[in-house]
Amino acid sequence: MSESVKAESLNGSIEFLGKGVIIKTRGTTSTVALDRVQSVEFKKAGMMAGYLKVNVAGADDVKARNRTQARQQDTHTVQFSKSSKNAEFEAVADAINRALLS
Repeated sequence: MSESVKAESLNGSIEFLGKGVIIKTRGTTSTVALDRVQSVEFKKAGMMAGYLKVNVAGADDVKARNRTQARQQDTHTVQFSKSSKNAEFEAVADAINRALLS
């Protein structure tokens, strides 16, 4: 599989390269092989920020007071605030899900 899809926001970026995912947030870069990806969580932006989270096997959950704070601290989550970015992030989520199913 050679599909490459990328989405960017002020918080960071996420790129699916067919065999893995590159997530850049707040100066950190995580590269996750597709076989370590368990699932993807996608929430569209609207009144609240949207996000795309890659659930990784063996990754520790972030300890925080609430889910919003946890997403902000999670190196496997990219948040976006503009609804105009929904399609861009949904395309990345769909590409990862298609690869997980194949």
